[in-house]
Amino acid sequence: MSEDRLETLIAGLHEGLEDLKKEVSDMNKKLETIISHEVRLTQAERDILSFRADKRELWQNLHKVNERCISREKEIELVHALDGIIKGTPSPQSWWDSRVSRGLERILVLLAGGFISWLASNWRW
Repeated sequence: MSEDRLETLIAGLHEGLEDLKKEVSDMNKKLETIISHEVRLTQAERDILSFRADKRELWQNLHKVNERCISREKEIELVHALDGIIKGTPSPQSWWDSRVSRGLERILVLLAGGFISWLASNWRW
């Protein structure tokens, strides 16, 4: 083989190696991108599983609170009823009745006091 032919062959191999280097470099960048996407995807899957577990736990807690509220509903109604009885939440009619009865009570006390004082003044010792 001649020298010129050998130089041409070496130059061709050199160009082929440069092209191969570029392709390997491009593939390396693409592989790094794929790996970073895979890491992000794995983290996203972990986050989704964590969110699902948190959601499941929240629903379980909410269900427990709901059951507790339902079981105590009658107790709460009883407390409200007793509170109304203790505080004496008046209806309009009972309010008027209490006012009239207080007025009559005061009048009767005044009359009784007047009668007793009249008896005391007219009593002969």
